[in-house]
Amino acid sequence: MFGGHGLYRGEAFFGIVYDDGLYFKTDAVSATSYVDKGMRSFQPNERQRLRNYYEVPPDVVDDREQLVLWAEAALKAGG
Repeated sequence: MFGGHGLYRGEAFFGIVYDDGLYFKTDAVSATSYVDKGMRSFQPNERQRLRNYYEVPPDVVDDREQLVLWAEAALKAGG
């Protein structure tokens, strides 16, 4: 679909690894945390954009505890 790798927990698809970036699924509430940190939604090419997946901020990726919390929020956003 986009040349990346999907992250799953069981049947739940909650993240994407693409071109050295990590993207998590968001909802209306969690997306604001990404936007507030200046992160953009996932766009693998000019014609495709997944507006409910945002790049995880580098400071979150570098902090294991924060990364787990953001991943858990992504799982909840996935329904």
